[in-house]
Amino acid sequence: MTGPVLAVDIGATKTLIGIFIKNKLKEYIKIMTPDEEIESTIRENIVKLLNKNNINRLEYAGIAAPGPLDYTKGRIINPPNIKQTIISLIDIVEDIARYVLIANDTVAGVWAERTLGRHRSKNMVLVSIGSGIGGGVIVDDHLLLGSGGNAHEIGHIPLNLEEEAPCGCGGLGHWEALAGGVWISRTARRLASNKRLESKAWRLAYEGFLTPELLFNLAREDDKFAIITVDYLCRVHGAGIAAVKYAYDPDLIVLAGGVYLRNRDIMFERIKHYMRVYLGSIDPPQLYDASFREYQSLYGAYAIIYSPPTGLVSINRHRLAPPARG
Repeated sequence: MTGPVLAVDIGATKTLIGIFIKNKLKEYIKIMTPDEEIESTIRENIVKLLNKNNINRLEYAGIAAPGPLDYTKGRIINPPNIKQTIISLIDIVEDIARYVLIANDTVAGVWAERTLGRHRSKNMVLVSIGSGIGGGVIVDDHLLLGSGGNAHEIGHIPLNLEEEAPCGCGGLGHWEALAGGVWISRTARRLASNKRLESKAWRLAYEGFLTPELLFNLAREDDKFAIITVDYLCRVHGAGIAAVKYAYDPDLIVLAGGVYLRNRDIMFERIKHYMRVYLGSIDPPQLYDASFREYQSLYGAYAIIYSPPTGLVSINRHRLAPPARG
């Protein structure tokens, strides 16, 4: 593929828009994901980027987005961490690209790792620890999608039966609801109500003012309650990753997502420790950082065009879907 490819990564807090040429990211822009009119805002920024690079029209575009995804109509429906309830992805690139493939952002991310990244295996999982918890799964060199394209929703594995911990999807006790970035302040407040400690982090948490950024910074300053809370979050992640190992049997797992990448220094070893605790005697998978870090899903949006997974092409049945190959 020699022509330019448009790649769009829509996140709960930010959206990345990039132009790829011959596997290289030529240029990108980052915008905050708005609460409403998401389609028109992203479209306007795509047009600006294309005009700047003297590109009038594209053959292909790839879009990585949070779920749940409706692959038949090319849209997101009721995303847990975005306020707009329906987002038409194909409207974003209508009359800009001839063909578009859409994929869950973490599914696209694991495909980027498998096709373009440093860490490759026929059995691998990408775990994204950001505003929510996402997963992308490859088993026996096949990108796992399921009947509706949602076989990867590991963030909604229930990990706690004691605390209600409502999730944005409506379920209870999910991995994401316990340790996803959106819910970290709530988890800290719950922990603070159960145990009093004389510390700045405890006071902020108890009063409902402990943000994730403050939490991790105070943990670096050896605040006792902050360390307890970070350790709890990593314990949740370790248990979740152990569940992923048992479910899909990957030999390597790559970690991504803003919360993890910004705080790897105090999360990685803790997550690794708890993963081993919850796995027991079976061999643990290797853990690596995702090759493209905060741009992982942007590269994923390109990767699904560069090397389209057969199953993904099959479930993209919207009006801008590319024809099946072969």
